[in-house]
Amino acid sequence: MFEINSNLDTDKLKKVFKENRSVQIFDFLTPASANLFYDFLNTAMPEDWWSTSVLVNDSGAKGYSVKPQHLRRKPENLQLIEDLHRGANNSFVSGRFCYSFDRTTGDHSKNCPCVECHFRKFLNSDTTINFLSNITDLNIKETGEVFASRYRTGQFLSPHHDQNKGQIGFVYNITKNWKPQYGGALHFMSDDYNAVTKVVFPTFNRVTLFDIVTRNGVPHFVSHVAPGIREKRISYTGWFK
Repeated sequence: MFEINSNLDTDKLKKVFKENRSVQIFDFLTPASANLFYDFLNTAMPEDWWSTSVLVNDSGAKGYSVKPQHLRRKPENLQLIEDLHRGANNSFVSGRFCYSFDRTTGDHSKNCPCVECHFRKFLNSDTTINFLSNITDLNIKETGEVFASRYRTGQFLSPHHDQNKGQIGFVYNITKNWKPQYGGALHFMSDDYNAVTKVVFPTFNRVTLFDIVTRNGVPHFVSHVAPGIREKRISYTGWFK
């Protein structure tokens, strides 16, 4: 169901990763594979398979988090989600780690035949593991946590690092027709969090790999999606270990 593009220059990709400890792989999957996954996550997957995930980091003496990852988008939950999103934005202004975006939870049956479950198996296949191990020159064995993420108007992920999540972080973008002015860009930062070192705009069928271990986590964030944007910034993200 899913195939890596056989025309990729693995030697060049390996060289780029060695020099930068990160690499962007354009046209990662074959067109048929990429479009299949795009169609599933954008239109075919039931809407209630998405959950709104919000982290509020309050300004009290002891911070607390509210993580309703499994809130289904039902009418009775909309006000709660709106309140939590407002709280997350207040945390963002205060410089505390927080987020607000939609995600899949992966709580499917063992033999679920859906496209996302096939993609999860593809990520853990010998073909994918060997490809990534060759590019990164690391002994990658399997995925850690992986999920689809969807950013809509006003949603974001504040600066953080992925220390102890795995060896390699990845973001596979499956968004079409996204424009830079929409926001929702992945920003990599300096270790002191005071400067942006690279900006990665959502580009269809491109995967970004970045080494977590050598820097004890790489600071990064996803900027707010601008008001009134109807398009959805969708990617598949997670970690290999």
